[in-house]
Amino acid sequence: MSSGMSSGSTPASVRGRLRVYLGVAPGAGKTYAMMAEAKRLAERGVDVVVGMVETHERTDTEAMLATLEQIPLAQASRRGAIFDELDVDKVLARRPAVVLVDELAHSCVPGSRHEKRWEDVQELLVAGIDVITALNVQHVDSLNDAVEAVTGIAQHETVPDAVVAAADKIEEFVTQIDSQVGWTTQLPWTDGTLDQRRFDALRLLRQVPAITELAQIDSTGHEQLRVSRLTMDVVGSGVDYSHKPEFTEAVAHKVYYGPVYFRRESEPYMTLSLAGTRRDTGVISTLCGLRSR
Repeated sequence: MSSGMSSGSTPASVRGRLRVYLGVAPGAGKTYAMMAEAKRLAERGVDVVVGMVETHERTDTEAMLATLEQIPLAQASRRGAIFDELDVDKVLARRPAVVLVDELAHSCVPGSRHEKRWEDVQELLVAGIDVITALNVQHVDSLNDAVEAVTGIAQHETVPDAVVAAADKIEEFVTQIDSQVGWTTQLPWTDGTLDQRRFDALRLLRQVPAITELAQIDSTGHEQLRVSRLTMDVVGSGVDYSHKPEFTEAVAHKVYYGPVYFRRESEPYMTLSLAGTRRDTGVISTLCGLRSR
């Protein structure tokens, strides 16, 4: 977890931080990854609780849930049936530093505190509680039509773009990409020729199918190499990235997650950039095709 998550109780005057695990389909592992992050936080002494998690009766998810403190759920009735909902009042009374709230796009049972779960989350954020949540890309409002055009399935539960954009960090299940690419960010530009770097980059494209393009940007913010599955490779272009977020944000925070977008109105993509621990190592910026995972 990044330093954005609180380590103790937060004054109500400070707005909480939102972190979103974004996936491309149900069952991709968002909830499990979210809880694994919560467990790591708890082991570091962060006051973290589960407000609402949907296990879908998956044994590994249920086992992980059992290791975490859970806030009792509220129960709402609808046409004779009883449904579990996030109990916002109990979370506010418990006042943890961090709370897990699954299924951000969920529509609450009529008569609940809010119509949508993202509105529950907004109230917790306003109260100064950090929230970790999960969402599938097709539930992002602006992407809904594009996803429907590809899949033929309409999504009636969506989250406004502004809510997702407010997230301090969106996790894109890039553990494999991070581990595969990370070592290349430790090589200063005095080491190795561009030919060797191009060979290493092409090898990464073979090893990690999710990576569509990979650019190596030197410590001054200028592109020295780009290899791609979509276009011709380019060596020594010198394109200036020194003021672009894929360079500046990566240097500042060691990692940068760009927004999800659709290329040619079909494949969802995002940019992931990683910076080395030393300033002279520059930045590796990758374009990742999300559906390929």
